[in-house]
Amino acid sequence: MSWRQSTSAWPQGPSVSRAINVDADEKDVRAACARQSATISAIEPLLPSGTRVVLNNAGAAAKMRKAFGSKLLTGPVTRLPWGGGG
Repeated sequence: MSWRQSTSAWPQGPSVSRAINVDADEKDVRAACARQSATISAIEPLLPSGTRVVLNNAGAAAKMRKAFGSKLLTGPVTRLPWGGGG
């Protein structure tokens, strides 16, 4: 077997996104994640409202998708441009 062939221990198939877009403000998203013991990797506001949150692992993301339920944003969203820290 060549090094180019997959020998990954990860199951094959579609990957699960750790990112979730939610119709809630950042404070509420942080509080909900804390209640569920879901660790946040990154969080940012969406335009004109809402929050994009990236969880540390797919399991936490699945748990939070269930917790947010109807507040999940499933269509296209507008993210703020990243400033790059100048």
